[in-house]
Amino acid sequence: MMPVDEEEYTVEHPDQKTTILKGTLRLPSPTAYDPLLEEVKQGVETSSEAYTIDITELKFLNSSGLTALARIFLLARQKEKDINIVCSNDIPWQGKSIGSLQKLWTGISLVMK
Repeated sequence: MMPVDEEEYTVEHPDQKTTILKGTLRLPSPTAYDPLLEEVKQGVETSSEAYTIDITELKFLNSSGLTALARIFLLARQKEKDINIVCSNDIPWQGKSIGSLQKLWTGISLVMK
């Protein structure tokens, strides 16, 4: 799939099992994130390996975006698939917010860089 490149954010899919989110995501509702995260959902469902979501360059994600990620995590739990979330030590909200979402599924691994 082609990367999504908007003024405030980019969504890249370098391979079948990785998505990279960069910039600032402030979409108005969790469902507004569905088109951006469709390939993530497909990857979680079909990948035989853990799916990786890299947010090390994601400066901001609003509560709607966190809810959208929570839905991905619940899908992973339902499908019994593992997810690696790569976060930045330099962006405090990432470890805190994503860490709390880890409670949704034991297959979520938080990787701090």
